[in-house]
Amino acid sequence: MKAKKYGLEILKRLLALGLCLALLAGAALAENVSMKQFYTNEGDYIYFLRTLRDGRMLFTGVKCPDNDGDIHRKWFLCLNPDHTVSWEYVTPEPEASTAFCAEERPDGTIAVMFDMGDEDHAAPEGAKTKIRFYNAQDGQPTGRELDLPENAWVNEGLSWIMMDSGDPAEDSERVTVMDWEGNRIGELGKDEMRNGIGAAVKTDDGFILFGSDAEQNGRAVIRWAKGEPFKWETVRETVMEHLWDDSYEARVDDLVLTPDGGCAALVNEAKMKGFSTEVWRNILVKFDAEGNTRPLYANASEREYIDDRILLIGGKIVLYIAPDIDDMNEINAPRVFQWFDSDGKDLGTTELALKPEDFPSLQPFLAPADGSEPAAFAVDHMELVAGADGLWAVVDVSAGRLCEDDCYETIDGSEDIVLIKIPEV
Repeated sequence: MKAKKYGLEILKRLLALGLCLALLAGAALAENVSMKQFYTNEGDYIYFLRTLRDGRMLFTGVKCPDNDGDIHRKWFLCLNPDHTVSWEYVTPEPEASTAFCAEERPDGTIAVMFDMGDEDHAAPEGAKTKIRFYNAQDGQPTGRELDLPENAWVNEGLSWIMMDSGDPAEDSERVTVMDWEGNRIGELGKDEMRNGIGAAVKTDDGFILFGSDAEQNGRAVIRWAKGEPFKWETVRETVMEHLWDDSYEARVDDLVLTPDGGCAALVNEAKMKGFSTEVWRNILVKFDAEGNTRPLYANASEREYIDDRILLIGGKIVLYIAPDIDDMNEINAPRVFQWFDSDGKDLGTTELALKPEDFPSLQPFLAPADGSEPAAFAVDHMELVAGADGLWAVVDVSAGRLCEDDCYETIDGSEDIVLIKIPEV
């Protein structure tokens, strides 16, 4: 009996130790990640591009070897879910271009869309937009490229490439649709895109299109369609009444599919405040698989600019409530996240409380060694990222000083970019 009891005690301790190690590993996984640790030169910079299907995060930017002059080398950095480096690729030659969108392909490649040229360097003739293909496992280029017209853009919800065509002056606006292999899928006209219903996501058996419909007095609209591209059939349409009586326009600006076969939609409503100021309020609406609606959350605060988003994180619906335009660059402004389960039950809120101390490059400007006044700090950009272990934010900040005309002048070398874990309920 003693031997059995002793063995059981060891097993309990081992299990407890394993649990502690797992918790420690989880805590380590949730630590902030300074992206500047991957820089090698003063002029390097990086930004988030997309999350891959296996949870890796793909970033892009430029590397600036001293001998490159004013044109720099393209840089791709892929991080594993634990934020170690999966692979890194730097182009052998400098190039004036910007990578702005990427798509993971079924053949194991990543297609990246580039704007060629920049404000100081003209694009090569006939190649304003390019798609280049890279191996998803090691980042090496396959050598394959596609040239697209200058007016190409991407519908990310459908993973389609769209190109404006037709003549607006003759009321013949049309959009040619291609896939990422350069194959023409079809063409959309005004009837298909009428009145701003241009955003869409793909479902198992078709599509959900959403936006605003002027023919419905500026109401928010969601349309369910089944079938193949350009052969689809509209099976259901929901036109939402304004929540506030003084709203004159509404639109669905964001939508995510939910595990129950329905979706959650973010509806923004506009009204005029005074003679010339337009302000917005919004509602989070849950749709079940049959299209029945249920409001989950209404935000009556009037904002001149809305940068709110909805995401699906671990089966939970997350509404990000962004600061208004006057506060969006303030580092101390509240950034609130409202959480719901997949059925729409309110789970509570969390807040991303940014502090200058979170950013290594801001430390010298908290209390300058020369005795000068501490600098002002600004959030230059924030991107929400759905990671394998939850919700993260890629936050760009800088230190600066206010000029006499109330402008903000960034201090060289103060820019920082950090990957920060969002608290969850």
